[in-house]
Amino acid sequence: MEVEEFVKSMPFFTKHYMLAIFVVTATISFNLINYEYLLLTYENIFEHYRIWTLVTNFLVIGKFSFHFLFKLFMVYYAVGSIEKYHTPNKYADFVYLIMVCMGFVWIYSLFVDATAYMSTQFILCLMYIYCKKEPLNKVRFMFGFVFKNAYLPWVLVVYYLITDQSIKQLLIGIAAGHTYIVLKDILPNSTYKYNILETPKFLQKLVIKYGPNFAANNFGGFGAPNAGEQPRRQGPQPFRFFRGQGVRLG
Repeated sequence: MEVEEFVKSMPFFTKHYMLAIFVVTATISFNLINYEYLLLTYENIFEHYRIWTLVTNFLVIGKFSFHFLFKLFMVYYAVGSIEKYHTPNKYADFVYLIMVCMGFVWIYSLFVDATAYMSTQFILCLMYIYCKKEPLNKVRFMFGFVFKNAYLPWVLVVYYLITDQSIKQLLIGIAAGHTYIVLKDILPNSTYKYNILETPKFLQKLVIKYGPNFAANNFGGFGAPNAGEQPRRQGPQPFRFFRGQGVRLG
């Protein structure tokens, strides 16, 4: 697959999220900007009024390194998979999922004073959600280990422990993802029938009007489909790039 075709095949949000991470990493690696200006801290918000840090903290991974490549692949797998899971007929649900997960990640990170940059928590949150929705899909990790999606978040925790890295951010992401699963998938189907995370109607209308035009281009463009044109229905499917014998992660 050529690079151009590969980029075009990527889901809309995933493609632009990865691009934003790459740009931020480049500015940090080449010292084009002080990375502290991108972190979500009390001083940045309330003393220097750097409101953009509410978003940029989700883009900070570090400098170019193996760690950067590993995280970027996690974005491609986790975010891309969960976005395709909601494409095209549930895209408003995906947008709301992103917003809610950012909120959960921020709340849990606040408890342990880990809000400066929350990219790892956010990525793990989405990965946990996807792995819960497609638990039987297989993934190939380092050294050829193959296992089901259901175990992937915990394999990453073990990997971080073995490589002497902090697992605090991973656990925050898992907690945020599990909270979403409970409120979105478990409670509505329980005896109490609570549907706390139902996508707001106004957001659905905004996504229909301004969201990616799936009818015109698989994952590109903005605007609703032409009058009378309905996008082809698709049921939830696993990320095709990761089907078959599994994919090497890392």
